[in-house]
Amino acid sequence: KGNERSIIFDFKNEIDATLRTNDLNKLYHHCKDGVFFRVVVSDPMQFPALCSMVRTMKNVTFAIDEIQTVVMNRKSLDAALQEIVFVGTKQRINLYITTQRPMRLHTDVRSQFTRMIVFNQSEPADRKWIAEAAGDSSLFDKVQQLKPHHYYWITWDGRIEQGALQKKKH
Repeated sequence: KGNERSIIFDFKNEIDATLRTNDLNKLYHHCKDGVFFRVVVSDPMQFPALCSMVRTMKNVTFAIDEIQTVVMNRKSLDAALQEIVFVGTKQRINLYITTQRPMRLHTDVRSQFTRMIVFNQSEPADRKWIAEAAGDSSLFDKVQQLKPHHYYWITWDGRIEQGALQKKKH
């Protein structure tokens, strides 16, 4: 069971939500007094303002699906996102990100992970970074050999576990 207060950036607009909106004023009013909410924003043009809004919150999970769609190849991060990355935990902001190309992410984002879930990776630069971040050179080959839906769970302190996603029952 995760945080019951979630704001999700999902550029594909596919994740379930109690509210889907790109109107940040509507999002604010939906969330300001809410004990429980799960809001999805999908417009990349709204991302900087969304980060600024999340930065002012407490006890919230901020999930960014495919973060490369909004931060890839930038020399610096938006100030609000950078603050969430570095000090969000002090405000009880949980940050979850997904990416297909971890090595191409900004160093500030890559350097602050506490848990990483890795699925099959074929790109050598990404595999090298994952192995180095985990402190286990054998992962360089192992992550390329992962079967669909199988993963490695890696923590910043070097713990590595292998697992598989459970199939949903309909």
